Amino acid sequence: MRVFAKLRDLAERRSRYLPELRTTEDRELAREIGYHQALGAPLTLKQVMRLGVGSSATAQRRLARLKRLGLVRGQRSPADQRVVELTLSPACMRAFLRLEEAFAAPPARHGHGEAAPRRHLCSLCDGTQAGSLMLARFLADGLRARERCVLIAGAEAVKPVLDALPSSLRRRAASGDLAIPGGLESADALGKYVEEAFAGTRLERRPLRLAWSVRSHRSAADVERIERQMDRLLGRYGGHVLCQYDVTRLSGGALIAALRSHREVAEVPYLLG
Repeated sequence: MRVFAKLRDLAERRSRYLPELRTTEDRELAREIGYHQALGAPLTLKQVMRLGVGSSATAQRRLARLKRLGLVRGQRSPADQRVVELTLSPACMRAFLRLEEAFAAPPARHGHGEAAPRRHLCSLCDGTQAGSLMLARFLADGLRARERCVLIAGAEAVKPVLDALPSSLRRRAASGDLAIPGGLESADALGKYVEEAFAGTRLERRPLRLAWSVRSHRSAADVERIERQMDRLLGRYGGHVLCQYDVTRLSGGALIAALRSHREVAEVPYLLG
């Protein structure tokens, strides 16, 4: 029955993008607070207590935890300073946006007829610092979800990306959870590695999350060739690929080829730095 596959997919995506929402009460509180925030009518503390999210003590304890984690904020109402309105933090709203984008992505078939997530994203940056932060955010999502993570980048770009990862994820990356292959300067070498990386996901039964940083010269023909290959492999195996192009180092032709080769261009939070 497809319903079980869909429920598994829902649970996997929720744990990937919103890992801090551990309990049913956490999820219900965040859902209701975010829903009313989006309507422009934030909930008050009294209204939250009337939602029936567990006992009053449980709701207050879970709400206090969400505040400590920086997921929920309490602010005085502009209309009545005696009233505290509850809203989701910008970081929490971005996480929900990523979840929304994941559900909107077209599914690829994978394994025993189940749908595997598939995203082929193109991002632009204007230098090492902005580019490193984008790549780190993308890879951090994969490390948290225990995906098979790969960073393809020049030697000078690797350390800034690792430094931008949270310390806990930096340790996991150093222990082997993040593959950083070298010697892929030629299009042939890169194409061969990408083919093997995708094929390996079937053995490990983990989706691939690959970040490709393009900061040195690549011809428009090479870009189109590699991007077509990645698109084909994503359709076959599923996974997530972020191809990042430094606008300060590449020709206009290569950048146009990059944008043409993607079905979608990354939006918040990966597009521009």
